[in-house]
Amino acid sequence: ECLVFDESNPPLEKRLAFWSQTDIILCSSLKDGLCIQVLEYVVCRFIAQKQSESMMICSEFAGCNEAMSGVLKYNPFSLSSFVETMDMAMSLTDEEKQSRMDQAYANIKRYSFSRWTEDFL
Repeated sequence: ECLVFDESNPPLEKRLAFWSQTDIILCSSLKDGLCIQVLEYVVCRFIAQKQSESMMICSEFAGCNEAMSGVLKYNPFSLSSFVETMDMAMSLTDEEKQSRMDQAYANIKRYSFSRWTEDFL
């Protein structure tokens, strides 16, 4: 099943409900600051203990891909890059997904909001 979620500013409760049920999050932004949705996703999946069923895919232009390990990156201007990255995400073992999510969660735990801001700027 594929769920396409495109709502400009959904409430936090709605986003958290989506993230707890979504196996792959795709951030396709061409320019953004931090892309908080991916951070929310990682925390939700960790709380739900679904790290081995989870994968994060981000545009190389999304702010979070620079600040977080474990994310698969792709060039949103290249269809072949997108296809290769999706194929990789779908081919990862549960152990590989778990490892990537654990890396991402460790990054989130390590940084406070002010530290994220300082490092990003």
